[in-house]
Amino acid sequence: MAPKNGQGGSQQRSAWLCYTGIFNEAYKKAINVKYIRLPDLLYDLDQARAKGNYKKKLRALSRIELLIIDEFLLTPTTSVNISHVLHHLYTV
Repeated sequence: MAPKNGQGGSQQRSAWLCYTGIFNEAYKKAINVKYIRLPDLLYDLDQARAKGNYKKKLRALSRIELLIIDEFLLTPTTSVNISHVLHHLYTV
């Protein structure tokens, strides 16, 4: 979601434009790409864990060639959550 006028500084807008550009270029080249905010990713993983389909969710994430994670470590998270994300990033 693009920052609205008056919300966020120029760094936030620059980061958003960068992510958008990367996403669009990857999409044009038929690269399987997904943009997600870290809080949303952690929520999705927690929900998958609670429903018993955590491994299925990780398999689905592992099929994504380019995973753009925004707001990485900008919001308070537990070490367990970060461990899961990093484990996914480095074992795929």
